[in-house]
Amino acid sequence: TTASELIVCVARTDRIDEMAKKNISEFPFPQAPDAVKKYYRFIPYNYKTGYFNALGNFKKVAFKMARQFNKQLPVSAFNPADAKLWASKTTALACENLVLALRAHGFDSCMMEGFDEPLVSQILALGEQQYPVMVIAAGERATDGVFFPQYRFDRDLFIQKV
Repeated sequence: TTASELIVCVARTDRIDEMAKKNISEFPFPQAPDAVKKYYRFIPYNYKTGYFNALGNFKKVAFKMARQFNKQLPVSAFNPADAKLWASKTTALACENLVLALRAHGFDSCMMEGFDEPLVSQILALGEQQYPVMVIAAGERATDGVFFPQYRFDRDLFIQKV
């Protein structure tokens, strides 16, 4: 209620081709290394599933066969839900970087995940392949803001020694 800005972070599976090309064309050095070019040429196929999931089903069979040879394989989308999950995880990582950058510049933020996704999608007129992942409240810290003491759970609940 005290934040001056709300930032809606949206995962998009409709821009995989476009963004892969941009990663090559806008590489921050004069020439993108061959390994980078190869990676970003391959990525669009890794996350596409095709019409009626034809490409996804083909990849699933091919990956199963390759696993018999103990080959390490990249993460791949075998269906639209896999592609959405990949995009959501990537967007969540970007959100974390955003809130860290906000803090580094003297602002506070609050990441919110439990919002009405269909309503936010409707308000923002998002397409079928655009998914709101997180809403981030951001702004200058208010002295009358809502703050509670921090507390921590026991580490053993989250960290397992192997």
